[in-house]
Amino acid sequence: MPTFPRMLCLALSLTPATALADLLLHDAWIGAVPPTAKVGALYLLLENTSQQTLHLGRATSADAARIELHQSVHAAGRVRMEARESVPIPPGARVDFATTGHHYMVWFGEQPAPAPGARVQFQIEVAGATPLAVAAEVRRPGVTSGNDAHQHGPVGQAHEHAPADDLDAHDHH
Repeated sequence: MPTFPRMLCLALSLTPATALADLLLHDAWIGAVPPTAKVGALYLLLENTSQQTLHLGRATSADAARIELHQSVHAAGRVRMEARESVPIPPGARVDFATTGHHYMVWFGEQPAPAPGARVQFQIEVAGATPLAVAAEVRRPGVTSGNDAHQHGPVGQAHEHAPADDLDAHDHH
């Protein structure tokens, strides 16, 4: 095979579409909160079937005033949330974004929190790829999706979140 076609094949194998095709979304949901709540959380289960580490970053949504990526950290008998810039997903790994680990905190702003059964659209940055389109169902803790089959490419449990002045580290008791 001449050099140019080999280089073209290599370049095509590293395109953003490949990265998204190798990232499987098994579930995405938002924990239901009262309509007057200002904050909720987005949870999802992702699997990296590629041979390289994928990095998830910030998320956006037309239905949110602000979204932050957090990780629950357990220390000294307390759980504290810390803001993160990105989350690596190693090759072959599954990462469960849940209350006990990584999750996206979603500030609804002045609009009411979405009701159970609603679907909220998100865009999640994946380093080196086009954003991942995610449709998350709003549901109560312990309720599973009617469709637990995984989704390809573009595309937990709820907890209380008290308002705080320091949004980088929140204590949960």
